[in-house]
Amino acid sequence: MLPLQADTYTYNTHLPVIHDEVSEFIGASQAEIFAEPELDKASSTYAEEHGGPLTKAFLGKVKELLSDEDYQALRIDIKSPRLVYGFSPSNSVWHCDFHFSRDPNNPTHMIRPDALLDEEARHFTLISDEPATEFWTKPSTLDYWEGEDWEEIQDELNAEINQEDRMKIPVATLVEFRGNNIHRSTTYTDRTPFVRYFIRASLFPKGHRFRGSDFRNTTRHRFAYRGKIED
Repeated sequence: MLPLQADTYTYNTHLPVIHDEVSEFIGASQAEIFAEPELDKASSTYAEEHGGPLTKAFLGKVKELLSDEDYQALRIDIKSPRLVYGFSPSNSVWHCDFHFSRDPNNPTHMIRPDALLDEEARHFTLISDEPATEFWTKPSTLDYWEGEDWEEIQDELNAEINQEDRMKIPVATLVEFRGNNIHRSTTYTDRTPFVRYFIRASLFPKGHRFRGSDFRNTTRHRFAYRGKIED
């Protein structure tokens, strides 16, 4: 059984890998993006059956990189929120996807249930437009997540991460990263509201608690949207 916490853990052991640009996203209209169903922890089979043209184009690229077994084990998340000035997702703090969980005995503290497997977890993502996701690329062994408050963690990371150690994800491009890559979303600073498409396909190694389980296979309730969708 893996320990819930370790004294130290090394992050950013692999650089994000930039794969192909997905041409279907270049010039996609707001109506096309908004028409894509939003999914939450869906299987690849469900995403293929219920996703729109953009989702299927993305999955086709990912399928070329994986074995059939691994492709079937993917879990898919799709979000298409309406962005307004100052929009920043709730997880826009520095984080690793699926890496931290809140301690049920102390909700202000974080634990890492699968820390020793997260280096093997592979995530494939694409965003249709700004704001971007940025990665901290410097391999770093950190030990100050043990029992600290989440806001204190952010303060320490922001003090340590230099601009030259950041990598910005290109839009409309398939990017692969690992479960121990620290990253965050940037804030939307344009004054024109619009809908942005985000998709993530996650492949967890065998033994990880999320591998091939808990597929919801339903569309998620949409983010609140007000206003007309423009072409």
